[in-house]
Amino acid sequence: ADALQFAPGRVRLGSPVQTLHADGAFDAACCQGVLEFLSDDEVARALAELRRVVRGPLCVALQTGPDFERTWPLPTVRDAAWWRARFEAAGFGLCETPWLQPGG
Repeated sequence: ADALQFAPGRVRLGSPVQTLHADGAFDAACCQGVLEFLSDDEVARALAELRRVVRGPLCVALQTGPDFERTWPLPTVRDAAWWRARFEAAGFGLCETPWLQPGG
């Protein structure tokens, strides 16, 4: 939401499952901390929609395991291989950059 203040008219918030935007409406997009909260069906729909509206790079950050304190186990968290298969099936090319893990 802070980006809305710093770049009015250039940043938009919305649902990745269904947007009202035209094909290729965005030069780039960022989807952070969203996809891992969706059901399997919603993930497929969201990826198809993101593929449709984003013509350039899509930066995605998502949880693929327990949080560092292991206190927030999302029932929808999937491992990296599961996500990789979904993104590839949706037609995305991948450039993975894993976050540094404690002790890793």
